[in-house]
Amino acid sequence: MGTAQADILYGQLPASYDRAANRWIPSRAMSLDGLRYAYMDYTQPMQNQLHVVDVATGADRKLTLPPGPWAAIAFTKDGIYIHTSYEGIGLGLWLVNPDSGDVQELFTDKAVDLVTGSTAWIEGVDGPGLGEWIRFDFDREINLHRILIQPGYFKSPAIWAENNRIQTLTAYFSDGTSRDLTFTDRMDSQKVDIGSVRTKWVKFVIKSVYYGTDPDTAISEVAFEWD
Repeated sequence: MGTAQADILYGQLPASYDRAANRWIPSRAMSLDGLRYAYMDYTQPMQNQLHVVDVATGADRKLTLPPGPWAAIAFTKDGIYIHTSYEGIGLGLWLVNPDSGDVQELFTDKAVDLVTGSTAWIEGVDGPGLGEWIRFDFDREINLHRILIQPGYFKSPAIWAENNRIQTLTAYFSDGTSRDLTFTDRMDSQKVDIGSVRTKWVKFVIKSVYYGTDPDTAISEVAFEWD
C-alpha cells in the first residue's frame, strides 16, 4: 500500500496520521516523533524481516527477526514492540531496537494486543482531570493479570516534567470489581500485578496526580497481559 505524495511510502494497513509530516503513513507502528514507522511485509509470509522506514526519505531498512509470524504493534521511545499473530494473537511480547535490530524477549506466557506509545491520551478538561476516564474494550472476555502504563507525557523528559503525571488510577472491570493502581513519579514504564480478573473491558479513572506547571494529565503507553 502506498501514499500518493511526494514520496511513496510502503507498509501495511491500518494507516496512521503523522502530524509531524502532515501526511498519512501505512502503518500502526509510528515513532513518537513521527520520523519513522515499522511494518512487516505480509506479501512474503514468514519472511521474518521487520521494515523500519524513514518518513521524509522513504529509506527502508530491513531487520531480520527470528522465525515466526511477527506483527509490529507499536513504535515507542523504548523501541518497536512485536508479537506473534497468526489466526489470533499468540503469547508473548518482544522489543526490537530499531537501530541495531537486537530483539529482547519481555515475556512469553501472556498475550498482548495493545501497546500505545506513539501518542498520548490527555484528559482534555480544565485542571488536572480528576475523575476523567479512558476505556479499553476487548473482543472477548479475557483473564487479565497485569497492566503496564507509562504515566505522563513521554514525548521528552522536559515535557514529561512540565505536565501532570498520573499518581493513582482506579481501574474498573466488567465483572463489577475495581483496583486502585499507584505509580511512582518517574519517567519509566510501570507494571502493576492485579492477580486474575475476568473482564471484557478496562476503564481507567484518574484519582490523583503529581503536579507539573502544565495542568494537562497524560498517559503515553498502555499494555495488558492476559490469557
